[in-house]
Amino acid sequence: MQNFKNELITSKKIIGLTLPIPITVLIFTVIGNNNLISFLIQITILSLWFLLVFRYRGVQIDFFNQKVRSYSTLFYFKIGQLRDLHEFPYYRIKRFKKPNNYSSRGGEGSYEIKKKGVFIYDKKNKKEILITSTTEDMFLEKLAYSLEKVGLQKK
Repeated sequence: MQNFKNELITSKKIIGLTLPIPITVLIFTVIGNNNLISFLIQITILSLWFLLVFRYRGVQIDFFNQKVRSYSTLFYFKIGQLRDLHEFPYYRIKRFKKPNNYSSRGGEGSYEIKKKGVFIYDKKNKKEILITSTTEDMFLEKLAYSLEKVGLQKK
């Protein structure tokens, strides 16, 4: 169980174009001339691929200072505005389905994972931020209790 006394950080990885970019660089290497321009194109494409693949999004909640930040990372530097937690006075635990696709030698298919998530809402109910999603009810209840302790209301 996680301790929410000071801070909760949740993040999820965004995987961009993982396979086509290195294949493109491999094609440039095989058919390209070994000159400076070809090398610079390869380095540029690999740098862009690296930026897309190793990028994260998440939410950071500081319970002690009552601040929240929705961020994205770029080379592990968090980019996002730190806002007052009282700008988001409501929270809700919602159920949702996350679709997943797979392919194997036997064929292709898809399935859904049923999860619950904790969302916080701003005063005008225009902005919805997913704090975390999980299948563990105890984790969500403990997080909801921590949010109520700092003054958020269940919606």
